Amino acid sequence: MQHCNNPSGSREMYASGETGVQHRTWFADGLEAETRRTEALAFKTAMMCRLPEVGGVRLARFDTSKLLGAMVDVYEESELLRRFQRRVARAADGWKGEDPVRSLQYWVYAKAWLEV
Repeated sequence: MQHCNNPSGSREMYASGETGVQHRTWFADGLEAETRRTEALAFKTAMMCRLPEVGGVRLARFDTSKLLGAMVDVYEESELLRRFQRRVARAADGWKGEDPVRSLQYWVYAKAWLEV
């Protein structure tokens, strides 16, 4: 959820007040090989970056919006991110639809989240 009107991947897809899925995610053992495979399927690389907050794990974002209605983020395998994903899954367990937007404060408190 974006709380401002600054240019971003989210703002390019949705105007202020609109909602929708911005990206989907999967993990890959080798980011270079997965990038070649995804680009061979005619999906352009929108960005590549390294996330220092989670041990420098690398991420590639592909523009799959015409086919899937959202971008795809591919993360290189990372036990830190796997722990985060397990934390998110536990937080969602038993969810009945109330409080649909909940902040995980992930980037602010990444270390504390990942240590659990």
